[in-house]
Amino acid sequence: MKQSLYRLIVLAVCCGVLDQLAPGGEGGAMSKYLRMLCSLCLLLALAEPVVMLLQTGAALPERIAAYAETLTLSPNASEEAQERWNREQQRLDGAIAARQLALALQSQFSISPDDITVTVRTDASSAQLSHVSVGLSNAAVWQNSHAIEAWIEEQLGCTASVYLE
Repeated sequence: MKQSLYRLIVLAVCCGVLDQLAPGGEGGAMSKYLRMLCSLCLLLALAEPVVMLLQTGAALPERIAAYAETLTLSPNASEEAQERWNREQQRLDGAIAARQLALALQSQFSISPDDITVTVRTDASSAQLSHVSVGLSNAAVWQNSHAIEAWIEEQLGCTASVYLE
């Protein structure tokens, strides 16, 4: 957001300087077209952050609503709001854990990033990993699936299964 604001300010200053340097003075024919071009550029610079927010996905309104409710969570906050926030946190924690595990498996077993899919399941009551599923495709199907399962169970202490995609 800071970067977009900085870009907008720099663009406005540059447009002002260009307008002053345009041939024909303040009322010249070139000045009119230059102002129109600068206005369009400023409009695009203003619209860019909004477009970036809209491209983040369909779940954005739900995330914003959950986050807004948690900002005001108090001891009197609704249990539903608390539960939604906890589910969102567990989902995000699971996604981070899956990504980190995928990176570790890629390094440990020399698997290409395109050839592995990792999903994790957490225990709702303790928020601990309960099961890891690893999908292998392309060249990774030749990996020893039992060795991968054993490595995950040893490292994380949870059950693991490997399947071929």
